[in-house]
Amino acid sequence: MCLYDRKAVFVSLWVWCAVALDAMAASENVFGVVGEKVEIPCGTWAHSKFSVVWSFGKQEDNQPEKFIKQSFPGSQRKDPSDIAKRSTLGNQENSLIINPAKAEDEGYFHCLLSGNTGSKENKYRLRLLKVHADPDGPVLSSKSVTLTCDVKDISDLIINTSWHDPRGTQVTASSKQENKLVLNNLTAKVSGDWKFRVEYNNKMVEATYRMVVIGFVDPQPVIRYTRPRASVLLPCLIDKVMDTVKWDQVISAGLRGVEWSFIPDTARKQERKILSLNMTGTDIPKVNPGQNRKFRSSTSEMNPMNFSLLISDVRPVDEGEYRCQTQFQGDNLTSVVHLEILKVISEPEGPIVEGTGVNLSCVVRKEAKGFRAEWSAARGPTQEIHTHTVAGGQALRVDSLTKEQAGPWKCSVFINEQLQTSLEYTITTARPPVDVWLVLLVGGAVLLCALLVLLIYCFVRRRPANPMHRRPRRGRTKYCKCKHPQPKAFYRA
Repeated sequence: MCLYDRKAVFVSLWVWCAVALDAMAASENVFGVVGEKVEIPCGTWAHSKFSVVWSFGKQEDNQPEKFIKQSFPGSQRKDPSDIAKRSTLGNQENSLIINPAKAEDEGYFHCLLSGNTGSKENKYRLRLLKVHADPDGPVLSSKSVTLTCDVKDISDLIINTSWHDPRGTQVTASSKQENKLVLNNLTAKVSGDWKFRVEYNNKMVEATYRMVVIGFVDPQPVIRYTRPRASVLLPCLIDKVMDTVKWDQVISAGLRGVEWSFIPDTARKQERKILSLNMTGTDIPKVNPGQNRKFRSSTSEMNPMNFSLLISDVRPVDEGEYRCQTQFQGDNLTSVVHLEILKVISEPEGPIVEGTGVNLSCVVRKEAKGFRAEWSAARGPTQEIHTHTVAGGQALRVDSLTKEQAGPWKCSVFINEQLQTSLEYTITTARPPVDVWLVLLVGGAVLLCALLVLLIYCFVRRRPANPMHRRPRRGRTKYCKCKHPQPKAFYRA
C-alpha cells in the first residue's frame, strides 16, 4: 500500500510538471509597439462551422475575460471594454487586430477555436515596446540624451535587440539585449527617427522615437571669403534636417531672441553688438529699431529659422569674428563666422617696368578646409603663367613683363571646388627710367665738343697770313724792292 502511494505521488508530480511545461510552452511571445497596429494570430479550423473566442488577462494565473467572439457562420459580439472597441478579427488565421495598441494592453491573450469535433486553445504573451527620451522634446546641440525602450522581462528570452540611427546604421551590437542608449554631444544631423529593433522567431518589430536636435546647418566655426567693397552673407541657420525640425519646435524649446556681435582683428579685440532680434510670441524675430543699416537680417516669414547677417560695402575694418547667439530659455546656441577679405600684394608695388619681374600674392589670413586659390587672366586669351603656393594663398610670378602680360588678372578662391569670391588686380607698365647722370655726362660731352670746335675755328681765323704770298691790293701803286737796293732811295717799278 505504501509503495502504491509513492507511485501515485510520482505520477501526480510528473503530470503536474508536464501540464506546467505545456502551459509555459503554449504562451508564445508576440511583440508590438505602443500606438501602432498589433496583430496576434490564432490559427485555422478545418470545418466550416466553428467559433473564435478571444479573452484577455493581465496575469498568467488569473482567469482571462472574454471580450470578442465570432461564430462562423454567424455574427460577431463584443463586450463594451476599451480593448474590444479597438479590436477586430482578421480574415486570415482568425487573428486579433488591435489598432492602436495601448500600454495597458500588455498581458496574456487566449484564443479558443471550437467546433463540433473539439476545440483548440492558443496562448500568447503580448509585449509592447515604447521608446522615450530623457530629456524629452526638442534639445539643443552639444547636449546629451538617453533613449530607453520600455519592455519588460526580456532578459531570459532568446531574442536580439539593437539600436539604429535615422540613416539606418546600427549603433549597438544585436547580440546584446540593451534597452538603453546614451547619446552625447548631439548635433542637428542626428535628428530623425531612432529605432529599437527586436528580432525573434524570424520576425522583426521596431519601436521608433523621433528625436529633434536644434543646431546650425554649417559646422562650426565658419569661414567666409569676400573682396573689398562687396556684400557678403554670414550664415546663421537652424538646420531643418529634411523638414524634421519645425519652427514651432524651435519656439517650444524656448527661443527668446537672436543677437549678432563683432570682434575686429585689431590690437584691441573688443566685442561689440551690431544687430539684435527679439521674439514676439510665435511670430518671426523682429529687428530692434535704430541700428546700423550696414547690417541687415535675412529672417523672413518664408524661412523664420534663417538668422543670417547681410553686410554691405565690406571694408578692411569689417574683417574679424562674427558671433550669432540664439538665446533660449536657460541656454544659448552660438554660431561663429570668420570674415576674411581677399588681398593682392604686388612686389614691387606701383607700375612695373617692362622687362622686369613682378610677383603677385593672393592671400587670406585663415584657410578653411578645402581652400584653394587660383590665378587666371581676367580678359583676353588664356596665358601660360607660373604660380606657386604661399602661406594663405597663391602667388603669380612673371619674370619678364611684356605689354601682352600687363592688364587685369583675376584671383579666385574655391572651397571644395565651389567658387567663393574673386578679386581682379591690374598690372600697369612704365617705360624704363632715364639716368640723370647719364644725361648730364652726354650733355657735357656734347658741350665740350662744341667748345672745342669753336676754339679751333677762332684759332684758324686769327692766324696771320704769309707775307711772301700776299695778293696785291687793287687801286694802289705797287712797289718793289730792288735786288740790290740803295739805302737812300726806291725805284719805281
